[in-house]
Formats: sequence, C-alpha cells, structure tokens
Amino acid sequence: MEGEKTILLVDDDRDFVASNRDLLEAYGYTVLTAYDGNSGLETAQREHPALIVLDVIMNHVTEGFETAKKIRKLPELRETKILMVSAATPEMKLWASSAVSDGESSAEHLLEKPIDPAKFIATIEEMLGND
Repeated sequence: MEGEKTILLVDDDRDFVASNRDLLEAYGYTVLTAYDGNSGLETAQREHPALIVLDVIMNHVTEGFETAKKIRKLPELRETKILMVSAATPEMKLWASSAVSDGESSAEHLLEKPIDPAKFIATIEEMLGND
C-alpha cells in the first residue's frame, strides 16, 4: 500500500474518519483508517503511508502526541508526514500548537476541528508536495 497518495486517518471519531475518507478518496487518495493510537501505529508500520492525519485526543488527552513520538522512533516511519488535528478547548489548542511548533509532537502541522475541507486538502497537498 506504500505510496505518495496513501493517507492514514487515525481518530476515535468514526464520523470524522468516514467523512474525511470520502473527501480524500474524491481527490484520488488511498485512505487507510484506525480508531486509536495503537492500531494507527500498527497500520502505519504495515502499510507505510505517505501522510498520517492524527487526532490529538483519543482514549486520553495526549494519545496523539504519544503516537507521533512512537512513529518518529521507528526508522521506517521517521520521515512520514504527520498532520495533527484537534477539537480541544482553546487552552488545549494553544498547548497543541506549541507542541507542534516546538517539535515536541514531531508533527508538521496542526488543524483545528471542525476542519474546513478546502483547507484540509490544501494542507495535505502542500505537505505531500502536490501543490
């Protein structure tokens, strides 16, 4: 499944995953899904997606950041692009944004939920060099 058009969505919100899977597939991407950090990590190791869209808060408040750190420790996934998403409180969004900009989460971008579809696609295309 490895390829520049493969995206892994990791989010415990099944509606978010379903709607964004449909959106990404409409733009020609192959979409893999996972609903928590552990299954996301397993899928990433098995499939080697070009980009991972990773929710910040899943089973616990920092699961997304912890998963991103685990991804970065694996040589085969170290260069995989990570886009963090969050529907957290303003305070949590500030903390998450700081973690991304400081490199703590090892993610390249953070988008707030609800995500504007046009901004979502534009960010992904920029991250994958398809702009």
